[in-house]
Amino acid sequence: ISFDLLNTLKQKSKTINTTVASLRADAVISSGLGESRSHAVRYIQSGKLKINHKEIISPSYLVKEGDLISIRGKGRMILEKVEGITKKDRIKIVIKRII
Repeated sequence: ISFDLLNTLKQKSKTINTTVASLRADAVISSGLGESRSHAVRYIQSGKLKINHKEIISPSYLVKEGDLISIRGKGRMILEKVEGITKKDRIKIVIKRII
């Protein structure tokens, strides 16, 4: 069978426009999952977080634009864009959550 005839899996995704206080891993994950920051810290400290396929155990790890964030048992998300700073000094971000 030729490669062109193969059906490719289409990933469903959800775009989340939100603000965070900083680009720390726990803040970005809590915004992407819609859970509290303390839950995000538990995922990180239990070894369930990988950023760009590398295991991260520090909640203070700074996430960069374009990073792939994987949480075992919860799914994946990509920090698509850092749009700037709001009037209240929060950072506007766009997260693409892969469902």
